[in-house]
Amino acid sequence: MILYKQCVVNIQKLENWIDEYRRQGYRLIKANPNIGRYEFAKSKEGDFLPKVRIDFRTFDKKEAYQDYLSLFEDSGWRCLYGSRSNGFQYFEQMHENASDDIFSDSISKAARYKRLSTMWLIEWE
Repeated sequence: MILYKQCVVNIQKLENWIDEYRRQGYRLIKANPNIGRYEFAKSKEGDFLPKVRIDFRTFDKKEAYQDYLSLFEDSGWRCLYGSRSNGFQYFEQMHENASDDIFSDSISKAARYKRLSTMWLIEWE
């Protein structure tokens, strides 16, 4: 099932939108926020349905991006979509024992919006 969602401004709302389909038994398998395209697949009953969390971050160096991905993998989250220059990074839980969120505190979560707003300001200049 392919769905389209308009431009992302509120990441929490987008995560909630994806989570609603997860609760209906669908797993996000592909995301392309640049065109608002999201592909879901119906899961079998009893399958683990990972939560999806989104960060917004760009990296100048490949090594910094690899370290970032490794940090998330060590915490039980794998990158579903993203690149070092794209900005949007979509992560899914690798297993049920992974934490429910990719951020450990509200300050880290708020910093994601600061990075996103800085990107929007640069785009409009």
